[in-house]
This record gives sequence, structure tokens and C-alpha cells, in this order.
Amino acid sequence: MSLLVLHMAHIRRSIVKSSFGKRSTDWIESRTGIAVEHLTSSVLALLVLLSICGLGASFLTNAVGIVYPAYCSIHAIETDGKDDDVEWLVYWLVYATFSLIEHGLDYVIFWIPFFFPLKLCFLMWCFLPQYKGANKIYASLAPVLRRESSKPTK
Repeated sequence: MSLLVLHMAHIRRSIVKSSFGKRSTDWIESRTGIAVEHLTSSVLALLVLLSICGLGASFLTNAVGIVYPAYCSIHAIETDGKDDDVEWLVYWLVYATFSLIEHGLDYVIFWIPFFFPLKLCFLMWCFLPQYKGANKIYASLAPVLRRESSKPTK
């Protein structure tokens, strides 16, 4: 089986695992006649293309970094477990830190070629469940932060 077919099957499984996702998938597919995994892949390809061209790249990358994680955060709050809440709280901590650094270095970032496609990839690496990049960043920085916060202040 090709990698593309496996990826498409993974997209479908990820979308339809909740009842809302299943209902949305059925509604979209009945209205458009297009499989939701093809539609999702097309939208992602369009986002990457637009971010490479620079057409609304800042808005698009910020929208991707906010909309899906916000939806997942709301879903996590509604569930009983604590693990998913912590996972999304860590993502928002990483996102806020990255945004603060980005705004502080705005004049430098302007000169970095393909910054917005790189930012899009970074944000997706941070929030996609198969990578959990935000958790990896936090795990690498947490010991330093704990050590610094435990020092007595004068």
C-alpha cells in the first residue's frame, strides 16, 4: 500500500473518531461528492501554496495555529480526563512564547525566506497528535524552568 493511501486513511480516521467529526464528514461528502480526506489534503496543499506565495501568509499561519487547536482545546475541556487538557495547555504555552519571539524579531524575520511555510510546519508539528512537538519542547525545557523557579529570591 502506498504512503499516500495510508496517509489518506489516517486523515479519515482522525476526522471521524468523534461523533461531530462523523456527522460533519457525512454532511460534507453528501453535499460535495468529494471524500473528506481529499478535501482536507487539498485545503492543506492550498494553505502551503498560499503561504509560500506570501498571499495572506501571516493570517493563514496564525489561523491554522489557532483554529484547530482551539477546537481541540474545547473538546479537551469537555472530556473527563486531565491528560488532554495538559497537552493543549502546553501547546498554548509554546504558541504564546513563539508568537512573542516572532513579534519581537519582526524586522529580522522579514528577511528569512520561506518563514511562513516553515512556521506553518512548526505549528503543525507542535499540535498534531502524531508528533506532539509542543510536549517535546516543554519536556526539554521543564527541568531548566523548575530549577530556576526553585531558587530562592532575595
